[in-house]
Amino acid sequence: RSTLFPYTTLFRSSYNNDFTANIAIGDLWDYTAESFNKETVLGALAYGVKTILTEYPHIKIVFFTGKWRCIDESGTAVPPYAHQNTLSKTIEDYNDGIIETCARMGVSVYDFYRYGGSNYYNKDYMMISGASHFTLEGHTRFATILNNLDNSFIG
Repeated sequence: RSTLFPYTTLFRSSYNNDFTANIAIGDLWDYTAESFNKETVLGALAYGVKTILTEYPHIKIVFFTGKWRCIDESGTAVPPYAHQNTLSKTIEDYNDGIIETCARMGVSVYDFYRYGGSNYYNKDYMMISGASHFTLEGHTRFATILNNLDNSFIG
């Protein structure tokens, strides 16, 4: 356990892949030590938080919700709220679960879906082919957000 870097911030995001891979969201209350279901998005999130903060209690964790994703599996551009995976869930369902679970655990979360700057109209400017991978402009915006969030924990 190191206290060399008391302002270390760990950023975590991977939920677009969980959405497209049809990983179950899980139960919003499923974050006690007895009930972690690591096969679900929220259970794995809670397990990861517990594991990290048990070993490194000084670390600040910031989760990012999934990004705005405008292309479905068939390659068709659709608004994310209209795009469901095979579990009949939208990226909004996943993001709202992440936000609620983080709030209940007292962990910071940044809603990149709603506040990351990507949307249906600028999808080709911010994202490669409107999917979830950044263009240079998208990377620049993401780096600026990371920097501002990291600096907000210092001092």
